Amino acid sequence: MTKIFGRNHEAVFVDAARYQERHRFVAAVVDHTEQHKSSSSIVTLNVETTEEVAIAMAIAHTNALCVISDIQTTVRNYFSGRISPEAKRFLRAGKIHEADKYAHILWLPAPTLLGYLEDSPNEVVHNVGRGLTFPATSHEAAT
Repeated sequence: MTKIFGRNHEAVFVDAARYQERHRFVAAVVDHTEQHKSSSSIVTLNVETTEEVAIAMAIAHTNALCVISDIQTTVRNYFSGRISPEAKRFLRAGKIHEADKYAHILWLPAPTLLGYLEDSPNEVVHNVGRGLTFPATSHEAAT
């Protein structure tokens, strides 16, 4: 599947990462060129809500036709129409008011996404999310 979607110009990959403080996460979106497209900090109790927000950002703020997540529960929530209020806010704020705006949401388990490409987009979005959770340190603090 990574061979199919990893370089597809209509695909984006999403991920959620936890900050060191509990109940804070970052949602991240990476496109087929492995470029960071969007991210947001979320205050929530669970990672699934954050991944739902990442999917909503991908739908609302990119032209992707395929959004790929590695959290099955999140994809099922979209399929059943039971997404979090946080994700709904991102969808409403984006460009989904366009009548023809749609996206396929796919679940691909993380192990499926590894090893097919030198740096799989899923691994890149995972690293982007993790990188965004670390606070920046000033030069003075480092010395």
